[in-house]
Amino acid sequence: MYDYVTQGIYIAVVFCVLIIAVINYYQHHRYTRRARRLGTVIYVALFAAACGVWALGLLSALPMKILRVSFLNISFHVILVLYLVPAGLYWAWRNRVRGMPLVRACARRKRGQPLPTPQRAYPWKWVLLAGVLVNLYTYGIFALFRPGVTENFRLSFLKPEFDTLSFLILVLIISTAAPFYEEVIFRLAFQNLVAIFLRKRGISTSWAIVLSAGVWTLGHTGLVVPVGVKELQIFGVGLVLGKVMEKAGLEGCIAVHLMLNLCAILYAPTVVSL
Repeated sequence: MYDYVTQGIYIAVVFCVLIIAVINYYQHHRYTRRARRLGTVIYVALFAAACGVWALGLLSALPMKILRVSFLNISFHVILVLYLVPAGLYWAWRNRVRGMPLVRACARRKRGQPLPTPQRAYPWKWVLLAGVLVNLYTYGIFALFRPGVTENFRLSFLKPEFDTLSFLILVLIISTAAPFYEEVIFRLAFQNLVAIFLRKRGISTSWAIVLSAGVWTLGHTGLVVPVGVKELQIFGVGLVLGKVMEKAGLEGCIAVHLMLNLCAILYAPTVVSL
């Protein structure tokens, strides 16, 4: 029951953000139309992930039902992210947050415009530090509580028809695709949207980071036991990613999230019971 409630709230919030993003896209079409081409960055990444799942289904015994669900799920995010990215960039601009500074810098260079001043140089060291921090935090939480995977996780991923190579490829695809659409939804879009709402009411925008991390946590319930371990880990990581969004933009969030997922593939088997 706990899993159904949290997942229901998670899905409801995501759909609300998507609907608001579509409405906002057409309300501020002059700005969002210029930003829409930046959505192709996310589109290409997710389309590659969809192709990877399709190829995996051809090369392994992956059931076609799971293949169709995976492809439709990724395609769903691909289509809607073309609205979320422009709307999220508009909300970030309203909050005076650099939405996608690296992509915009490359666009300026192509148009012959000057790059950002040294004072606004991209904070690579800060992003790297955040990546190391979330991995140390995750490893520490799991090493302390030694959780095990739930039955739902076993039924979804640890299937008898999955050979070792197919399972590793599937985990790698999910681990690399998830950071793109999760960071667009929760950091670029949801966090900046909530920050605008809070600022209008004189409330600290730091609560937007907390709310974003909290809703993001709801989508990761039911994966490990005891209950609360995964939630504690995800909430802490969400707080760090929220600060990364404010300091380094979407690209920094994706980079930190990727570092966490890829490194976790290596050390998770040593601290999580499968």
